[in-house]
This record gives sequence, C-alpha cells and structure tokens, in this order.
Amino acid sequence: MAVGFPKYKSPIFDCDSSVGLGDYVYIGTSGKLFPAKANNRATMPCIGKVIKKVSETQCRISVDWVENELTGIENEKKYFISTTQAGKLQNSPPTQAGHVLQSVAIGIGSTVRKINIDPSNFVIRS
Repeated sequence: MAVGFPKYKSPIFDCDSSVGLGDYVYIGTSGKLFPAKANNRATMPCIGKVIKKVSETQCRISVDWVENELTGIENEKKYFISTTQAGKLQNSPPTQAGHVLQSVAIGIGSTVRKINIDPSNFVIRS
C-alpha cells in the first residue's frame, strides 16, 4: 500500500460523489472538486490529489506528496494528468490539439513517485 507524507493538513473541500481517494481533481464551476481529465480544458487544471475522503461529498487534498511502495515507476519519468481516465495519471504527455499538458509527478527510483502540483503550470496543445 502506498504511503504519503503531506506537508500540511488541507482544509475540507466539497467534492462530487464520483471523486475517489487518490484522484487528481479540478474545481468545477459549482466550486466542487471533480476528477481532472486532460482531454478537455473544462476539466482542468488539476489543483491537487485527494488524500482523504471525509465523507462521500467532502475531501482533503494535497499538492505536495510522496507515494512509496509503488510498482512500475520509472526513475526521473514525468507523470501527467490522464486524457482517458478521469482523476488518474499517465506516463506520457498529451499530444492532441485541445488536450491539456500538466505534469504533476516524477518517478524516483522504481517504487517512489513525488507529487508536486502547480495549477498555474499547464499548456493547452494546439
């Protein structure tokens, strides 16, 4: 099981019931958090990773996190918000026009991934 170490305790956010523990999220127009998906500017940018579900519709997020005890991690490989699975990562950058490129993590060795989310650091592919 992956263990993380947040730098601080985040406030509680309202989230859609579809948001799961470990999902990468964006803020919807309603102010709620939803799973981020890089195939559409409307579902980005990612603002954090859900580190605790307080209830079905409330959660805590972190922007700076270490995941360990993982498998299949590539050392020094960047990880991006997925274009196909809401709330998840992919290990290759989006390349299609209109997709949003946002790197949110890097592999350290083969079992650790460092999460560092900056919602102002993204590119819309043209």
